[in-house]
This record gives sequence, C-alpha cells and structure tokens, in this order.
Amino acid sequence: MSIIDEMISKNLMEIKQLERRKMMRDRQKKIAREKLAQRRIFLVGTYFLNAFPEFLSLQPKKSDEENQIEFAPLLRFLQTLSHSHNHLDSVEECKCDVSENQ
Repeated sequence: MSIIDEMISKNLMEIKQLERRKMMRDRQKKIAREKLAQRRIFLVGTYFLNAFPEFLSLQPKKSDEENQIEFAPLLRFLQTLSHSHNHLDSVEECKCDVSENQ
C-alpha cells in the first residue's frame, strides 16, 4: 500500500468517526428535546388538573375513538377557553408577571 493510499484510508476513517460522533450528538440533542417536551406536557397536565380536578374522572381508553368520546367534555372546554381572547390576554399578563419576579 502506498503512502497516499494509507493517508486516504486514514482520512476516510477519521471522517467516519466524525460522522458517528455527529450522529451521536444529534441523537442526544433529540432525546434531550423529547424529554423536555414530555416534562412540559406532564407539568401542564398536572397544573391543569390541580386547577380543574373535575377532569380527573376522565380515564384513557383503549382506542382513539373511545378516547374522543371520553375526553369530549375536556376538548369542548379547551376549545371554549381558546376562543376567549380575554383569557388569552390574561395568560400573557401572567407570563410577564412571572418573568418580572424572577
């Protein structure tokens, strides 16, 4: 094997190692983002159920169709709430109040 071939082979191995490291870093970042998203979902759900404990009676079902029926009251409530701009403005005000106190 010539020196040039050895250099090419060495460079190709280094490139593969760099690509593997990049893939691992990207995967770790993706996992971290997913964990953060799951944590956010958990916290929002916890706070929501603390504020509206009547929704604790809703139980997940085995199919999407059954869940749509079971969670219909919650969906209607959230849709009503989302259409109320007064409430959305108060949410934005609360965000400001919290960030100012930190």
